[in-house]
Amino acid sequence: MSRAAQTLGITYADSFKTAFDDLGATSRALAAARGPAELVAVQAAYLNRAGARATARSAAAGDMILGLTGAFLRPKAALDGAARPGSAQT
Repeated sequence: MSRAAQTLGITYADSFKTAFDDLGATSRALAAARGPAELVAVQAAYLNRAGARATARSAAAGDMILGLTGAFLRPKAALDGAARPGSAQT
């Protein structure tokens, strides 16, 4: 369990470092922009990349959390291999 939590933390840290680096590059691109159209294009590209990063980070986190809690979310009978309530028992 701690291994999965550590992996999740590393994933988030990497994503935030990438986002910080991208923000710096975008700031430099905004400062060098020569007109309003270029400003809007740089901002739109940044928002597109940020959205893609957030989506990927959320998907990765969801998969890891499901892996951590999957056993807790299944009914006990499914875990034990026992018959479910209401099923025919002989």
